[in-house]
Amino acid sequence: MIGTRENFAQTDVDEGSDVGDVADIELQLRRDLHLPYVFVWFGFALILIVTCQPNMAQTMSPSPKRDIDAVLAAHDKELLAIPDVVGVYVGTLEDRRTLCLKVMLARPNPEAERKIPTTIDGYPVIAEVTGEIRPLGTP
Repeated sequence: MIGTRENFAQTDVDEGSDVGDVADIELQLRRDLHLPYVFVWFGFALILIVTCQPNMAQTMSPSPKRDIDAVLAAHDKELLAIPDVVGVYVGTLEDRRTLCLKVMLARPNPEAERKIPTTIDGYPVIAEVTGEIRPLGTP
């Protein structure tokens, strides 16, 4: 059990030990009292390192390099050239946070869906059947 400085010093003086022994005991006591702090700091550092590591999904997926609006502007014409594609827009995945490009199809068309890439510049591309797109009548 760890005692206080006074207990160690008093014990050594009562036994008639040398003054050097008291200094050694004081040094050992300081080390013993600081040892728990070392473990606390080590534990804190370990937790910090583990929680700050990116998860595997973040490191394995390609991250987008450009703004999604610039990606849409650069690729909208080539996507609209695919048969049955009637529109392209910026949307979100089901998590409602991850940006993606949405490609609107007039009707289900497996050939058109095969031509639509799964990602463009790191952004997911989702095909959805919306039907024909027609302008509304004049007001």
